[in-house]
This record gives sequence, C-alpha cells and structure tokens, in this order.
Amino acid sequence: MNFIEQSRLVYEKIVKESLNGYKGKFYVFGAECPAKIINRLNTTNCLGFTVSEPEETEIDGKPVLSTSSDEVQSADAIVLSSLSNQEGQKKFLESEGFKGSIIGIGNHPYLSTCMTYDPCDENIFQKIKNRHKDEPAVIIGNGPSLNNYNLHTIKRKIIKFACNGIFDISNIQFDYYFALDDLAAKLWGKKIKTSNAEKYFPANLDSKKWTKKVDTNLSLYPSCYRKKSNSTYFDLENNGIETSHTVALPMIQFAVHMGCNPIYLVGIDLDYSKEKKYATDDYAKDNTKIITKEFSNRLKIETNLGLKRVIKEAEDIGTKIIVSPSQNELIE
Repeated sequence: MNFIEQSRLVYEKIVKESLNGYKGKFYVFGAECPAKIINRLNTTNCLGFTVSEPEETEIDGKPVLSTSSDEVQSADAIVLSSLSNQEGQKKFLESEGFKGSIIGIGNHPYLSTCMTYDPCDENIFQKIKNRHKDEPAVIIGNGPSLNNYNLHTIKRKIIKFACNGIFDISNIQFDYYFALDDLAAKLWGKKIKTSNAEKYFPANLDSKKWTKKVDTNLSLYPSCYRKKSNSTYFDLENNGIETSHTVALPMIQFAVHMGCNPIYLVGIDLDYSKEKKYATDDYAKDNTKIITKEFSNRLKIETNLGLKRVIKEAEDIGTKIIVSPSQNELIE
C-alpha cells in the first residue's frame, strides 16, 4: 500500500475519532477534499458545506452556504476541515458571531501529510518522467524580485514553468502553468483556460470550473501540505507532491521529475510579512481571504523551510538549482 492509499485510511480514522459521540447536525467549514470526506463519513448528520464566499451551490448533493447565512448561523455545530489553519477557521467563525459548537478534527498537523486524492490521474507522474532530460528550466514566481528580470529575453530553449498571477505581470509564453487554490480560478480563470500551456493543479481544485471536460490541457495530481520527515520529495508515484503552502514546491518537484537540469528560480521571495508581497501592486486585489499576522509569519517559516528542503534534496540527486540567477545566465 503506497503513501497515497495510506493517507485515505489515516484521515478517515482520525475524522471518525474526532466526531465520536457527537450525534447532532452540523455544517462542515470548507469545500475541498477534507470537507468532502467529512461529509461522506457523516452523510446523515452533515447538513452541507459552508465557506466565506461560496462559488458553488452544491457539492455531493449537499448545499454550499455562506458562513453568514441564517441556516449556518443557527446550526448546532460547524466542523473545521482545514489541514493547515483550523485556528484561523475558528477565529473567523467567531468573528462572524457563530454561537454553536465548533468542532476541530484532531491531530490536523499530522493530517497535513495526507494526500488530496479525490480525484486525480494516478498515472500522471509516469507520463512525464524525464520528458525534458538534461534540458534547462526556469521556474517563475510572482514575488517582487521578478521585477529585476526581463522575462522576454529568456532563451527559447529554456523550459518555462509559471504560476498564479503571471498573467498580471507579463505576457511571456510559458510551457507549464501551476496553481494551488481556488483563488486562481476566481482571479485568472479565463486567462488560464485560454492559455496553451499544460496545466497542473492539485486534486482538491477539481470542481465544475476545473475538469478535463472544461480544459483538456489540465491534469490533477495528489498533493499534501508537508510530508513525513522520512519521505522523499521525488518519489512522486508513491508520495505525491508536497506544497508547503507555496506553488514553488510543486513546480520544482515537477521540473526535477521531468529531468530538467539546471533549474533557475526567479521571483520566488516567499516573504509574506512584507507590505509588498508580489511583483505588481494590484496583484490578487480582489482576494478577501483573512490572513492574520501570526499566520503570515508561520507561512513564511513553512514555505522557506519547504523550499530549502526540496532544493537540498534536488541537489543531492544531481540537479543543479540556481536561486535568483543573473539576467545574463538566462540569456547567454
């Protein structure tokens, strides 16, 4: 049994233990894989899903309602589904004035090693193994340091990985596009769908907006926030992809898996504590997510730790990673 299969069993076990003895009706806070599993394990008692700004009306036959709706506010309880920030979910519900019980899923830091697996292409990693053996690649982030580069002068033969709001920053043509959350669909959905790049999203982003029926150039992969300490980053067939809250990690893991070497990293700053977090001032200007100072500090620590670990392991297996290269290195 591989890590992905083990993850499902572990997650189901912990959810059942966390809700043991609770017989009342509840809504589950969230609309991604963990929330769906909670509903499927408690289909009789789960009334539906709740999020701050619903973009869907129904999941698995259950309604998706705003946290401020009368139905949710009058519910007996809300079950938290986040694998990374249940405390943030709890504070948000309290700020909305929710008076019912708030139930957390126990041991969620451990659960963050579990894969988001529903649904995904199990053969995705085999199809792209060593596709670009020994070809150079550049991974383009969206951080402020990206302004130090003229992306249009990058050599054509360099494989280009881009992500998130690259459309707001440059009209450069790229080979692969990555995103981690539904914010990408909300802000750049139309541009993503019209892009000719191959697109890779974690399985939890599957929805009516992101399916192969909508975009035949899209692939969904199993992912987790962070791996167990003894897990390798590059046995993707068994371990899936670690994100550590940043799309930079999946891009690096995919590039290494495809055989790219060397790999240049540009615009990957990972400092969310600064006032200027992205390359443009109006980046994600419609994002209404509430990120506390405490969470942004933890985000900075986790993303940088994950990046350091994945770079070290990539270099240990012979892939050269060049962080913040000079402009000349990309055009010579």
